[in-house]
Amino acid sequence: MIHCFHLTAPEYLTIFQDAETEIATARTASASETVEAVRGWLLGANLAELHGRFAFVDSRKRALEQIKKEVLQVASDLEPGSELVYVGSGIYRLWFRTETRSAVIFFYGKDEQATVNCHWDGCELFSFKDALAATLAAVLKRWLSDNALPSAMRAEFPTLPIGELAPIATNGAFPLKANSSIAGIAWRTSLLTSTSVRDCGYSA
Repeated sequence: MIHCFHLTAPEYLTIFQDAETEIATARTASASETVEAVRGWLLGANLAELHGRFAFVDSRKRALEQIKKEVLQVASDLEPGSELVYVGSGIYRLWFRTETRSAVIFFYGKDEQATVNCHWDGCELFSFKDALAATLAAVLKRWLSDNALPSAMRAEFPTLPIGELAPIATNGAFPLKANSSIAGIAWRTSLLTSTSVRDCGYSA
């Protein structure tokens, strides 16, 4: 199945199926490459052969799988909470979850760099982009495996957009439960100093 999109330029989304089962997806601006990939599939090429011949087939899925591999090499304890989720139309999300923290990694639009959103108690604390799987692995190890505090993360990774949070956010006691007046004050203080922090409903 081939879908054609035309925003600023044509782009083709191809869904490779076996009977009614979706096997792979591909996005490319090349009509000729799309035709060649579809031709190969219809003539009996298997998934490994498609991957070998056409880099754009499952390109984002394969990139996330490589990131997952890199992360687990330095933080194998994260494997039980790792999950590659298929959203649809060739879009994937790679999740790493622990008891109180999580991170989701994905590619937005045509970005070549992966976007990483890091959460604490379900609230997005910071977000960044990086093209190097090794860099992502180092950050996620500290954030998820080591439970590093935001202050430590800023010191070790100065390019991360982690705003200056209220003291309660850096001494291990943050976040608090919703409806806590202290949590509400800390959250509003963080909003004044960091555009990357999201309002997760903490209230005074």
